[in-house]
Amino acid sequence: MTKFHEWRGLSRIAPPTVVQLMATDPKQAYRTVLRALLYSQEQIDQSRRRDIMNCITESAWALDGRPYYRVWPKILDVLLRLDLETIRGSMIKALPYSIAIHLPDTGAGIKYHGAHVESIFVSPYRHFESQKSVFIEAKVAEQAIEAGSPHIVVPGDAGYVPGITVQIDAVKGPKNDRYFEKSFCSLQDAPIENALQRIAVKGLRIPVECVRDCVRLYCTICMIDNKECNLVDRIDKEAKAHKLEKATEDELLEAIADMSRGFDIGAGIEVMPHVRRPHFGIRWCETGKQTPRIVPIRGSIIHKDKIEEVPTGRVLVTS
Repeated sequence: MTKFHEWRGLSRIAPPTVVQLMATDPKQAYRTVLRALLYSQEQIDQSRRRDIMNCITESAWALDGRPYYRVWPKILDVLLRLDLETIRGSMIKALPYSIAIHLPDTGAGIKYHGAHVESIFVSPYRHFESQKSVFIEAKVAEQAIEAGSPHIVVPGDAGYVPGITVQIDAVKGPKNDRYFEKSFCSLQDAPIENALQRIAVKGLRIPVECVRDCVRLYCTICMIDNKECNLVDRIDKEAKAHKLEKATEDELLEAIADMSRGFDIGAGIEVMPHVRRPHFGIRWCETGKQTPRIVPIRGSIIHKDKIEEVPTGRVLVTS
């Protein structure tokens, strides 16, 4: 069964009680985080201003039902072939709201230098020069949170620039050290590759090749004509009862995902029957699953039931 990473977002910096609120009362959770950032006694520096803007965009995303896309392993490589040197920003009909993109936790994915991207968060770009303009926008966001309705970014809004903000959540190494990168990509009437070359000189912690793949994936999703290819399916989820008082961080993220508007990209491609060869795999063993062990894994037929559905021309006689 394919598993997917969830977008962590503000849960990375929020205290555990607020993370629990994100699963039970998102309005109260984002109101708490936004007010804590706005009215802190510390001086507002560039890092805190970034956290305020992240809270504004993520709260609007939460009020909009947390739309996200799960990209399945078999289709991911195809979605990463878009030539950004020939595609101009004006050709991309960017979504007017924020989305999260969940990547599979299997071998397929966006990787670089021993690290891999778990999830991506893309939102319409807003640019605010002064501290006052950030406070004004935060107040608008606070009112939207109180009203329970997201603010959709459209041309003409304060700080609007044709472009997207791409936030990347990645992990690296045996201890899963977490890296978080935020980049702006212009969608002006010029090749998208030009915009990516401009951010390449800013000393990113995540290489520009990785940012390029994340932007390429988002642009491809925006260009999918689902009427023609039928790649995107709505995820129908059953309501689950979670005991959130003693839940782990992963369980809280799962509970948050259960309340979200999810879409699968390429899930149908995964049902093709195939033979999995015998191989060795790492399994975490002993108490707390702290010790890695290499164990042999038998070969098997995946989706064997699909083979039985193929018509053979013979009549099955049952007694």
